Amino acid sequence: MTGSEFFQRDRTLHPPALTPNYKTSVKRSPQHALLSLECSMSEMTGPRFGHGDLGPLDNDLIRNYAHGGEPVGERIVVHGRVLDETGRPVPGTLVEFWQANAGGRYRHKKDTYLAPIDPDDRASDLIFMVSNPRNGWIARSNDPSTAIDQFSQLDIEHSTIMFVHDGTATNAAAFDVVVSDASGASSGPSRTVYVDVRNDA
Repeated sequence: MTGSEFFQRDRTLHPPALTPNYKTSVKRSPQHALLSLECSMSEMTGPRFGHGDLGPLDNDLIRNYAHGGEPVGERIVVHGRVLDETGRPVPGTLVEFWQANAGGRYRHKKDTYLAPIDPDDRASDLIFMVSNPRNGWIARSNDPSTAIDQFSQLDIEHSTIMFVHDGTATNAAAFDVVVSDASGASSGPSRTVYVDVRNDA
């Protein structure tokens, strides 16, 4: 990093902002001359993190919130380098990652997505409890005439669950659902799932 607040970035060290073959760059890239904005005090002096802010497993998103079991989902390894404006390495940098669990939910109090928060459940332990079906019912694909009131994440992954329309003169259907896991944690109050019924005949 340089000591000056304003710094002329060497554009040859960065990919071009406008790459027409990369369609989203056409409207997102600057169309006018760039302006330098004055940095705030917090941008110039922080943030600063010490070793005490990190836990022993904070570099492992598989194990850092597990409760005695392995979380479901695909494993990936993320690696890379942090460089300054001139392409030089920046030592001692802390990079923060946010990763949703296999159900698509983050460990955050404001994340109310319909999925359990515990990431270490087997797919067979994540149970969807169905109630109040409208204009149809939930069934297994090998027995579509029999309504069921619960199924698992494993059933979803194996594509064995279906919604059966009852033949009413509407393409709108719905049901309510709550998700729970083996520890008894749940997704909270029931949520409504809306079904767009299509006639494939």
